[in-house]
Amino acid sequence: MRDLKLFSLTLAREIMPESEPFLQFGEPPKGGAGLKIPSIPPGRYLFSQWAESDFPDPVDGLVAMRGRAEQEGRKTRGPWILRCVAEDGKRVWQGLRELEP
Repeated sequence: MRDLKLFSLTLAREIMPESEPFLQFGEPPKGGAGLKIPSIPPGRYLFSQWAESDFPDPVDGLVAMRGRAEQEGRKTRGPWILRCVAEDGKRVWQGLRELEP
């Protein structure tokens, strides 16, 4: 398991999925199918990214992200969002959660 780095990310516009739908999980993030959502709305988000090989299940990446956010005192709200993208010919996972104002 890898130690994740967290970043703040501001989305100026809605993001649509490239190929696979975005998945949304409640608090705390748990495995399973997740709820498919059509897009990610604009806003300020906590963000992290990990390789497919970093965690046996991509939801484990969200759980690690949550733990890191708690350690750093990051205040977030709403669902945990899991996004899969292709980067350099490989699948990577991205986790996002809205930052509290």
